[in-house]
Amino acid sequence: MSPIREVLVVAHTHHDIGYTHSPRTILPIHWRSVREAIRLADESAADGRAAFRWTLENARPLMEFLDNAQPGEVDTLARLVRDDRISVTGGYVNATQLVGHEELIRSYDGVDRFRRLGLPVHVVQYSDINGLPWGTVPAMARAGLDVLVMGLNPDHGRPPFEQPTAFWWEGPDGSRVLVWLSLHYGLAETWGLLDGDIGGVVAPLRSIVDRLEARTDYPFDFVVLHATDDNGWPTRHAADGVRAWNERHPELPMTTATMDQAMSRVLTRASSAKLEVRRGEWADWWAHGHGSSAYEVGVSRAARALVRTAETGLALARLEAGPPPAGERRAAWRRDPIRLRSETENGEAVAGVYDDLLLFEEHTWGADESVSRPDSTFTRSHWNAQAAFAFAAYDAARELAVEATWRLAALLPAAAGRSLLVFNPGPDPRTGPVSLELESGVVELVARDVPPFGMVRLPLQLDAPITSEAGTVLETERFRIEVDPARGGIVSLVDRVLDWDLVDPDAPEPLGAVIVESVDPTVDHPMLRDGRREFRPQTPGPGFVRAIACGDQAPRIERGPGWAAITWSASGATLPLVRLRATAYDGQDTLRLTVSVDKEENLDPEGVYVAFPFAIANPTFWLETAGAVFRADIDQLPETCRDWYSIQHAAGVTDGSKSVLWTTEEAPLVQLGRIHTGQWAHHLEPSAGHLYAWLMNNLYFTNFKAAQGGSMTFTFGISALSGGLDPDAIRRAGETVALPLATRLDGSEAAANLSLLGIDSAGVVAVTLALDPDGRSVRVRLQASSRGAEVVKVVWRGTRQMAAWHADVFGHRGDRLAGDGRSFFVRLAPNELATIVIEPVLDAAGDAPDAVDRDQGAT
Repeated sequence: MSPIREVLVVAHTHHDIGYTHSPRTILPIHWRSVREAIRLADESAADGRAAFRWTLENARPLMEFLDNAQPGEVDTLARLVRDDRISVTGGYVNATQLVGHEELIRSYDGVDRFRRLGLPVHVVQYSDINGLPWGTVPAMARAGLDVLVMGLNPDHGRPPFEQPTAFWWEGPDGSRVLVWLSLHYGLAETWGLLDGDIGGVVAPLRSIVDRLEARTDYPFDFVVLHATDDNGWPTRHAADGVRAWNERHPELPMTTATMDQAMSRVLTRASSAKLEVRRGEWADWWAHGHGSSAYEVGVSRAARALVRTAETGLALARLEAGPPPAGERRAAWRRDPIRLRSETENGEAVAGVYDDLLLFEEHTWGADESVSRPDSTFTRSHWNAQAAFAFAAYDAARELAVEATWRLAALLPAAAGRSLLVFNPGPDPRTGPVSLELESGVVELVARDVPPFGMVRLPLQLDAPITSEAGTVLETERFRIEVDPARGGIVSLVDRVLDWDLVDPDAPEPLGAVIVESVDPTVDHPMLRDGRREFRPQTPGPGFVRAIACGDQAPRIERGPGWAAITWSASGATLPLVRLRATAYDGQDTLRLTVSVDKEENLDPEGVYVAFPFAIANPTFWLETAGAVFRADIDQLPETCRDWYSIQHAAGVTDGSKSVLWTTEEAPLVQLGRIHTGQWAHHLEPSAGHLYAWLMNNLYFTNFKAAQGGSMTFTFGISALSGGLDPDAIRRAGETVALPLATRLDGSEAAANLSLLGIDSAGVVAVTLALDPDGRSVRVRLQASSRGAEVVKVVWRGTRQMAAWHADVFGHRGDRLAGDGRSFFVRLAPNELATIVIEPVLDAAGDAPDAVDRDQGAT
């Protein structure tokens, strides 16, 4: 127990990208507020405890300020940072768990820019958000960020520990950051300190001080109090409030502080205090809001896949062929680029996609009146702006993907005719389904043996017959699938190789069943009397009723080139039409389930699920989160969400002797074991290996959409395995969805293939190629498996000689890698994310001489 001797008041703006204003309005206000904070700090006198000090809560407004800075402003900012009048922090925006692996890494890119301008940064500050992916720890550590401040809002959730608390958060790779789990970011405003209402501060602050002085696990003699409001303009109000407080209450002095100053005090004490070390996911209680706009979340995930695929293709083309000829243009025709952009333009376009994705994935989803006034002009305008981030990312990523495949296609030998080009942006050979957009519609084909980081040209066979017949049982070489539309789904799914029926016969619903959830109107619950704010841990419930969408029409069985499918339809409350399709592919062990729904808007509380009741008792669930894989309940911080999880693309369920790998393309939310809505569980205790994809809901009381409707499609993958699971299997499964095969029509018939980069991938679970801003080099990120690899061999198979270097996450080069211009070797520790930089070897004239003929270099 420590006596509290001081209150450190940290003033900042809480950045909501929306909520109180449209995102279109608030984004320029945010960066202009940086200029105002600089002005106030520069003009304010050093006033002892009540000096004006300011913390920049997020990095993105500062980055935009730097883009617009006037001469001398950056120097003034650097001086104010040195003088402890302003703090710079490293978190891009207050993000959600929708953020993907690559967005998480790039979200800290601004840190490098700040440091190069003389703006030191080691603290990441987030406010309001209720959780973070476990991969945040290694991502921060790689960027040289060692303190995480969470001004957590516990409303509608629970903090992992009592606020405030300090602890060490350990990542899956063993890295650590110090977490300051702060008080709610909005307390000072709520009490009236920012309005000079000192009387309103006394009782609540005294209560917190008494509680801290009674704790045996709080070794600090100070309290950190945030002084902020949502999207507030910088003012002297916090400093004025501190001055007024100290005049009346000298027994407990307040001192203005930057977050750097406050965290320096925390670090000093933490070095001698025995703080707890905790591992695991910080699962977000607010993540169910991701299901409030299912269609737009699907668009953002499609954009993410497109931009990763596009950047990989552009990076390979950069290394093999260099930049396109200056001024070269192409006529616009369907999927050809309007023009070939310069390397600089492509790099800027990729960065723009990631900015739009991070803005869409930010925690402020909608207007403050999104539920209370769902039809107001402000609510609709706000959502129009929010959704635009996802659509803008998709539009730009789609154009980049077209250009990438076009540039790679130019590396293949020319020939007359018409064919299909398939690009594999991943490190392993791939066989899988691809879709081709034709004027007559979408054609589904199976592309086989597409080489890693390569492209194949395949004959285009559009006249292959497709047969169709009625039937309830589809039999293929791998699967036997039985559908009962009256029950709503697949009642038997036998993997014939493993001799295992994956469907639990005792489950309350069949596999693929679409479930509509609504509140039981007979229950008496505060949520029904007082509104959706009462859907929270303090008032468990309410009771829900659930109905399965069913049908009475016979299923259809179709067989096409390399695939067979069974389709059926159903309907349910607010779902006038549900179309389901289970597709098996020749030689493949993954079943693909596509669920298309026509949804009516409904303002009453509701949820929609797809059931996957796998026949596994006493299961362990593995889940893919950004930058990590974790076991539900086991690898989690205490009191974090067990009722639902927001994942990347893959999950697994196992009993150690048999397992199922499950993937999702569009829908990130899952519930495990059974449907838990309203339980607010402290622990997950699943007795069955049932997984539920939570497609959509509208249960939150503000911020998220009150209703959604329209036509939406969701795609899932299922594959059975003998034996257990590990995090490597989950991450690899997720990468197959995150980096899909890409296709385009080509005006050539001659078969050809190209494989430009090879990775000895036994110890690698993911590989990402990124365009270096220098316009010449490519960054290659290698994610090691949980077991690691002593040495990974990286092979360049193109025509040019290459050089390679070790690099940090920002691309700063270290030692040159040993190699012969073709092969390079990298040592990886378990779970390590290593970056190397590759570029062509230049001759004296600045050209990259060909080492071999293209036909010899392409394999």
